Amino acid sequence: MTQERLAFLMGGYPAFELSADLFVTACGGSESRIALLFQNANHEDQHYLEYADPWTKRGAREIALIGRDQSGLFDVAAAIERLDRATGIFIAGGHTPIYHELYGTEPLRSAIHSRYAAGVPFGGISAGAMLAAQKWAMTFEDTGRSVTQPGLGIAGGLVAVHFSEREQLPTALDHMALAGAMTCHGLDESTCAVFRNGELWNVIGSPIHLITMTSTSPRQFAVTRVAVHNADIAHSETGTLQQRHAADLLGGRVMRNASRSDTGQ
Repeated sequence: MTQERLAFLMGGYPAFELSADLFVTACGGSESRIALLFQNANHEDQHYLEYADPWTKRGAREIALIGRDQSGLFDVAAAIERLDRATGIFIAGGHTPIYHELYGTEPLRSAIHSRYAAGVPFGGISAGAMLAAQKWAMTFEDTGRSVTQPGLGIAGGLVAVHFSEREQLPTALDHMALAGAMTCHGLDESTCAVFRNGELWNVIGSPIHLITMTSTSPRQFAVTRVAVHNADIAHSETGTLQQRHAADLLGGRVMRNASRSDTGQ
């Protein structure tokens, strides 16, 4: 288990396969015990195997499933006990408000934060990635009503998932305005954003769409595609991108490259 704080945020399942090697390695390889946070703890669910099998094939020692039981009850004490033993934590995809109710509120929120602060890697896909941000927002298709809630705060701003596949830019901009967020990481289904100590550190798969709100009235924004090459790029205090060399991440030197920038109004 790595001592620095790592978070693997994924826009869809294709990114899960692309990042599984690094995630299992970060969690301890053959000694890893990964807590898999579902809505419902059902080992017969086909989606459970979609997560567990790739990790097991890469040497993960144990997959501890957490979620509501068949009666719809959530054993908080048992969940915290499994989190305390875990060397990796992963929130799956599903209905974001349910995940928020289970894991984004107390006492599970603090339990997750405590383990993450101690160096236990965090992973999230789709709804799990959205929940990891400073805030999350969504629009209900049946009513058109939009809501925003505090997230886990593992990554700053907002996270938008299935970004290109569902043409999420207009929705992301509306959600940024609703949440008062000046940045949003747009993740395609084949994108995994790796954060180290809260800062974007690596990109696995397709580039990130980094959305920056430059003005709220009138609304002005910039979209920058962030990809991976051979050196690190970090945000300066003024919000610009600066290249600098960095230590290897799990054996591979990385670079974040602003390869394209769009502006909109």
